[in-house]
This record gives sequence, structure tokens and C-alpha cells, in this order.
Amino acid sequence: LIVSRKSDERILKDFQAKMIQQISVLSEIADEFSNYAELPSGNMKEVDLLIILNKIINLFKHENQVKFKVNTNDINSFKISGVENQLIRVFNNLIQNSLQAMNHKGLIQIKLQKTANNLLVDFIDNGSGIPLEIHQKIFEPKFTTKSKGKGLGLALVWQIISNHNARISISNKSQ
Repeated sequence: LIVSRKSDERILKDFQAKMIQQISVLSEIADEFSNYAELPSGNMKEVDLLIILNKIINLFKHENQVKFKVNTNDINSFKISGVENQLIRVFNNLIQNSLQAMNHKGLIQIKLQKTANNLLVDFIDNGSGIPLEIHQKIFEPKFTTKSKGKGLGLALVWQIISNHNARISISNKSQ
């Protein structure tokens, strides 16, 4: 068996590229787990959810086939005690999940409502919905239905929401 030097070099370069790619993926996974495990409680201060939400929506203006509609019932302020960077993560993740569910085409409606004791934020998209049989698992770490997902996005959302003494739930259109 005769192997040329060029063939050996090509095999070595392919191997190096694959190893670098795998190291990058593993590093990203480690970072995600680290972010989940080390969520700081943060310094709670007065923040306005509407302002935070509008900042996040502006980041997604490049999504040409997606429309955003924010309904606030003419209320201009939705102030809570919270950690702004963590709430940015929550809204960013929820919007990204909606975009993926809709194949980056459609409408994302976000409704903010004040009740006597609560602030409610509803994210509504025209994706296919999440099957009922996995509703209980959706916020668990490492659970994912995506081929490239790590199962940390919604677990991180749940953790942040819990740290803010709030709740998150899921429902489908048909419910």
C-alpha cells in the first residue's frame, strides 16, 4: 500500500478541522451549562418590561418575513423589580423559539397586561405548537426536540423567571 504525502496531509487537515469544530461545540455546550448553573441572583432594581421587550424586538428587525405586534392595552409602563440582563435573556430566548417554530415566517404577538396583583406577558406565534405529551418536560435541562439544540434555553428561561418570583407556563392554540 502506497500512500502519498499529499494524501496524508489532506487526511491530517480534515482531522484537525473536525477536531477544532468538535472542541468548539463542546466549549459552547460547557458555556451554556455554566451559564445555567451559575445564574447570579443579580441586583434587583426597577425595570420596565416594555422597554426591555422593545430593545429585544429591535434586534430581530432583520427578520424580513416576521412581524411583531405588541399589545399593551394603552398602558405605557410595566415596571417590576428585576435583573435587566436576565430578562433580556428570557425575551430573546422566547422570541428565538417562536422564530424557529414558525420557520422564520409569520407573526409574533406579545401581550402585556396588568392585573390587580400581577403583570402578565403572553408570547403567541403561529408555529405548529408544542405537543401536549412534552409540555411537562419542556423546561427541564437537557430536554430538546431540536437536532442542534442543547436543551438549555427554556430551562434557563424557567430558572430566571423563578428567580424573579414569577411563573411561566405553556399552552397551545387548541387549549
